[in-house]
Amino acid sequence: SKNLPILNLALDHPRPPLQSYKGANIFIEVPKEIFEKLKNICSQQQVTLFILLLTAFSTLLYKYTGQTDLLIGSPVANRNRSEFEDLIGLLINMLVLRIDLSGEPTFLEMLKRVREIVLDACAHQEVPVEKLAEEIQPRRDLSTPFVQASFSLNEGVSNLVLPELAVTRLVIHNNTAKVDLNLELKEANGVLTGIFNYSSDLFDESTVKQISLDFENLLNLVTNNPEQHINLLPNLILPTDKKNYLDNEEKTNLSSNQLLVWLGQKLHPNIPLYNIPIFAIISGQINIDNLRQAFQILVNSADMLRTVIEEVQGVAQQKVLPELNYLLDYFDLSNLTPESQLQDWMVEKSQYIFNNNEALFYSALIKLPNNSLAWYLNMHHLIGDGWSGPLIFERVSEIYQQLVSDSFETFSLPQFQDYLLKEKQEKNSKRYLSALDYWQKRLSTNVEPIVFYGQKNEKISTKIKRIKYNINTENTNKLKTITTQENVSILNIFTGLLFTYLYRISGHSLISIGIPFHNRRSKAFKHTIGPFMEVLPLQVGISKEETFASLIKKVKVETFEILRHDISVNNPINRKHYDIFLNYHSEGQYKFDFNNKAVDVGWVATGYETYNLALQVHDFGLLG
Repeated sequence: SKNLPILNLALDHPRPPLQSYKGANIFIEVPKEIFEKLKNICSQQQVTLFILLLTAFSTLLYKYTGQTDLLIGSPVANRNRSEFEDLIGLLINMLVLRIDLSGEPTFLEMLKRVREIVLDACAHQEVPVEKLAEEIQPRRDLSTPFVQASFSLNEGVSNLVLPELAVTRLVIHNNTAKVDLNLELKEANGVLTGIFNYSSDLFDESTVKQISLDFENLLNLVTNNPEQHINLLPNLILPTDKKNYLDNEEKTNLSSNQLLVWLGQKLHPNIPLYNIPIFAIISGQINIDNLRQAFQILVNSADMLRTVIEEVQGVAQQKVLPELNYLLDYFDLSNLTPESQLQDWMVEKSQYIFNNNEALFYSALIKLPNNSLAWYLNMHHLIGDGWSGPLIFERVSEIYQQLVSDSFETFSLPQFQDYLLKEKQEKNSKRYLSALDYWQKRLSTNVEPIVFYGQKNEKISTKIKRIKYNINTENTNKLKTITTQENVSILNIFTGLLFTYLYRISGHSLISIGIPFHNRRSKAFKHTIGPFMEVLPLQVGISKEETFASLIKKVKVETFEILRHDISVNNPINRKHYDIFLNYHSEGQYKFDFNNKAVDVGWVATGYETYNLALQVHDFGLLG
């Protein structure tokens, strides 16, 4: 099954994008009185010491995680045929044991259960673990091993005896770890000792020392009363003063922008009002496995892609998961004709209602005719914005190129949590207080809503329709000429045109529209995936004597002013500062390279919006 369990053991540090195999060891010695009790139970229950200790280790993991379905690896000599017993060579294989702790069994009942599991696995020990992983294809990424915990026991180990020589066995442990946590025990001369070998990327030394103490205490409990139910054993937790990335992951309140989105979604829970679906068409031969790996590496690196939203007593908090295993879906739609069928497929997918407690994005690869591939991505505005989607495509493309060229080493991204901290710190800054005062004064005057051709302006539905209009090259060049003559931007031109239209149909002397801005005021934030983008009210007064030239200059000045005072501004339902929206996309802003070919990003309309009217301008640059 691809849905094999993943061990949810609390980590001190987030899992790196790639498993580094860096490790360390903690030595343990089981007290002699406990060891004697263990051997007595083995004799009474007719089980081996290996079975008993494996059961105890499984119970330990169960008490840490609450998981009743565990995968534990255990090395086996794999010399079950007589002709292999004296053969020199590396025949060791790893048994993958799926331990079932469900049903509230006693420890003694678990002994019998584990014995049957081990016997069944040993009957098939000749199957290499690599072959098993290849056949099952579990949902894993480059950072998560197939088996995350393992156990081994060497029984009856004695020192080598040579005539007239004293020989001492030395065990050398290098600083590596193949799995997250490995318990290696050995029994020699009536003493039970061993090590906890652990990934130093994931655990601190103090944590593993605590695990070794918990294991000793658990052995003491089960030897004193082996008939007790394992669910009634004390739950085990690691020290509360350490950073726990599983249960106490940096739960933080939402940013100002996220809070507005969350409230809006609460008002419209059953429509995809805040979905951001985009796509890219990639041509040429693509290695799907490498692309999936590249996407998983990005998920491991970007905190917002692992973010879920929880409500605690009605208050929304975001929680960054330490891991989120995600496998890109793959669909073969190469028989689609015409191309509009792909658009219909994406529109249908865009209607998905996200669960705040699960991944707040969906992505898939679609095989198309003519050796091309569509890459579809839909994310909720709680974790991303219009800038984030193309950024995800671009970063995955970079990782993909390194994977196919076998040059990938490591990957990191700036985190959205850094922005949250900065926003919190700025709340008491001079700049923020000045901006707050600006907006309080600026928005103190009511702006009369625009009435479109005598129709009432109450928006009774979030459903919208889109009408496309292409401006020909001749008119585009005329607009660009004005930008040069008047020293304004093409955005100022379109904003002025929208204000002119609204003035002509309403006659209002003060008009307000919403203008989005990326809100990424540092180089690091420009490379950060997250919901930075905010919308600011742009208010412009228009007189009867106004010319278009004077209006666009006003627009230029007012746009500069609102960007200078860029803080999150609410747009309350009962007193909207704007219900008309203008968004400008430049051609170079949403383009990336894949396989050394330029790829454009396209947008999918969900059919829902919060505004009465929105003007989306796409500047295709050299295309006219």
